[in-house]
Amino acid sequence: MYQARKECNGAKGPGFSGIVGRGPFCNALLAQAAQYRRDANLTGLQALQSQDEQRVQTLTRQVATSQQGYDSELASAISQQVSLWQRGLGRPGLLDEDRALQLLSAQSGFVRFQQWLLRLLLIALDCLPVLTKWLSRTTAYDLLYTRQLEAGSRLHEKEIGLQERRDTAHADVQLRQTEHEYLTDIENIAGADRVGRADREVDQRAEIEALAARLRADWKG
Repeated sequence: MYQARKECNGAKGPGFSGIVGRGPFCNALLAQAAQYRRDANLTGLQALQSQDEQRVQTLTRQVATSQQGYDSELASAISQQVSLWQRGLGRPGLLDEDRALQLLSAQSGFVRFQQWLLRLLLIALDCLPVLTKWLSRTTAYDLLYTRQLEAGSRLHEKEIGLQERRDTAHADVQLRQTEHEYLTDIENIAGADRVGRADREVDQRAEIEALAARLRADWKG
C-alpha cells in the first residue's frame, strides 16, 4: 500500500513512473495491495486488534478499581486496629505481654520471684541431660563405647604409620633406582670415553707409522 501511494502521488526514483494520478502502474499497485489485504485478512485482523485493545482497557479499569478498593480496605483495617490498640481493646501481642510482665515484676516481689524461678527451671531443663549423664554411673555401654573409641584411635594411628612406611619405602626405592641409573649412565659415559680414547690412540699410531714409513722411504730415496 505504501508503494502504491507513492506511485499514485508521482514519486520519482527506481521502480516508480513519476506520473501523478491513477495511471497503469498506480492501478496495478493498488490492485496488488487490495489482493494482499484480502489474502492476509487485514480487515479481520484489525477487528481482532480493536477487540483486544478494548478488552485490555476494560481489564485495566478493573485492576485500577480493585486496587483502589484494596487500598481503601487496607487503610480502614489499619485505622481500626490502631483505634482498638489505643483504647486497649485489641489483642495484646508478644511485646505487650513482655512489657506487662516487666511492669508486674517491678511492682511485685512475688511476681519477680516466680519469673526467676521459671528462668531457673528452664535452665535446669536444658541442662538436665548433661547433669543426668554426669551424675549417673559408668555403664557397660559406656565401657564398650570407650574401648571402641580407643581401638579406633589405635587402628587409625597404625594405619597412618603403615601408610607412612609404604610411602617412605616407595620413595627409598625410587631414590635407589635413580642412583643406580645415574651410576650406570656415568659408567656408560666413562666406557664410551675410554673406547673413544683407544680409537684415537690407534688412529694416532697408524698416522705415526704411516708418516715414519714415508720419511724412511724419502730418506732411502
